Amino acid sequence: MDRITLSSPLTHSDWMLKKDGPAWGPAGVRHMLTRCRDFGFDKIFWRCYDCGRSTYHSTLIEPFRWSDHDEVYQYSPGYIPPPDADTMARCERLDYYTFDTLQAAVEIGHELGLEVHGWLSLNEDDHGLGWPSRFSRQHPECRWVRRSGQPYRSQLSFAFPEVRQYKLGLVREVLAYGVDGIFLDWIRTGDIRDNPQADADGNADFGYEQPNLAAFRETYGLEARQVAPDDPRWVALAAAPITQFMREFRDLLASQPRPTPSAAMVQHPWAYRGVLPEQITADTPPWVVNMGGNRYAGSLRGLGCDIRTWAREGLVDNLLVSGYYTAGGTPEMAYRYLVDETEARLPLTLYAWVPTKASDFARDLQLAEQLGAAELLFWEADYIDSRPAADMEAICAAIRAYRSGT
Repeated sequence: MDRITLSSPLTHSDWMLKKDGPAWGPAGVRHMLTRCRDFGFDKIFWRCYDCGRSTYHSTLIEPFRWSDHDEVYQYSPGYIPPPDADTMARCERLDYYTFDTLQAAVEIGHELGLEVHGWLSLNEDDHGLGWPSRFSRQHPECRWVRRSGQPYRSQLSFAFPEVRQYKLGLVREVLAYGVDGIFLDWIRTGDIRDNPQADADGNADFGYEQPNLAAFRETYGLEARQVAPDDPRWVALAAAPITQFMREFRDLLASQPRPTPSAAMVQHPWAYRGVLPEQITADTPPWVVNMGGNRYAGSLRGLGCDIRTWAREGLVDNLLVSGYYTAGGTPEMAYRYLVDETEARLPLTLYAWVPTKASDFARDLQLAEQLGAAELLFWEADYIDSRPAADMEAICAAIRAYRSGT
């Protein structure tokens, strides 16, 4: 049996904000990627966007810098409270105008023998609240719309051709860095103040943008709001623009001078966003309670991602589902859902968390082997700097033994 690829996503800003975190600049990136190599990862997904900003020198979207927060980041009462003084001091170091992390990651990662793939959260134009992308600010008419007719604060709809072209432009920018692949993250979906993003049954409460409404009227002679949100006709039509983007994405990668593998992360029927009522306790902070949340009725009905068609048409090379589960959900159930939805046409990745003990790695590896996963992804890379040294050495020893076949 072939050895399973070990991978992890890496958010530079998260690692920078850790207590006694790495230095700003290439030295900090070298620390992060050296730790990843020594841990045993084969592949790193480097995060290219944080909030509605980039972590590389983009011309299409502003690079992230904390000093912009007075202009764009509004600390809303009942939502995210302002950082404490210690955290604020670390935040103020973040200025991606002064340092192109993607360029450093590709150069240093390749020097260290790591694959570095671009992690693109293209299905959001904010992350948290109050940092909408420039395109979203300039084109509010292109945002998601609820069944009620209420628009979202930042989230852009792929029903608009100009949105698809903008997102493809972002992919082109990342490809120009010589990344080893592209990872499309569909589960991150913008401003938390727009929760819930699905109805009580997990059906998407978006997609009611004018191009979709007009297409449904022309195709079926009906208004979209006359049919149930889970009506198969409406679900298929509302998902079609994302599928069209995926076709354009597949064609863009095929035009590259060298093979560029792709992966995508979607939702499953036990997934959720934010915080659910049953997860709230007496100790839950008020801003977390007020965040709200929702369940998802799977990838298609809940997120608008028609992964069955993606698999049939070969629009992506690998798929995985998120690792957040409501009561009753398990990694195995989510993985088998993915096998069924893709009709076993694609290699798949099993989602796990960076282990806290060597036994965690053994458990996750055993499940990945049992399921036939091609890859085992550990969320998220900066966690390896949060484990006690003795536990981390035991985990690394277990991974080295696996990699060497002993």
